[in-house]
Amino acid sequence: MTRRSQLRIYTLAPATADEFVAHFRRELVPLRDRYGFSVDCAYLAEDRTRFTWVTSHDCPDGWETAERTYYDSPERASISFKPGDYILAHDVTMVEPA
Repeated sequence: MTRRSQLRIYTLAPATADEFVAHFRRELVPLRDRYGFSVDCAYLAEDRTRFTWVTSHDCPDGWETAERTYYDSPERASISFKPGDYILAHDVTMVEPA
């Protein structure tokens, strides 16, 4: 198995950043864990405009399959908030240890 990691950088509105982080911790981290992902780190910029996090998965069937299974799950569809309502822009890329 090849463990892969993805870096995600979100631009947030400062007024709702703390609310997004609370939802992220309460709902998304445990849900990702249930689907075999780890959340390796998560940081909120002091100015509350950027949220950066890394998620990893062992990927026995590939990253795309793991993500599709997660995003298509009934649990993901029933979370109590819409992340897109908080995320103004995003930059997502696969990363590896350096």
